[in-house]
Amino acid sequence: MKTNLKIAIYSGELPSTTFIERLIVGLAARGNEIVLFGKIKKKVAYKNASIRQVGFLDTKCNKLFFLAKYS
Repeated sequence: MKTNLKIAIYSGELPSTTFIERLIVGLAARGNEIVLFGKIKKKVAYKNASIRQVGFLDTKCNKLFFLAKYS
């Protein structure tokens, strides 16, 4: 029996490079749950519902809030 994985990927910026974006889509297509972390440059709408974005804006206050919330 195959179990689906929960995978967290930290990328410096969202959206990431083409390689990482295709990796995310490929892993989600196999039934894995993907959580993306990084600085939001532009919101990306993925077709797969198992991909979730958790990001922060590039200000000190937002980074501190992000760190406190997810620690």
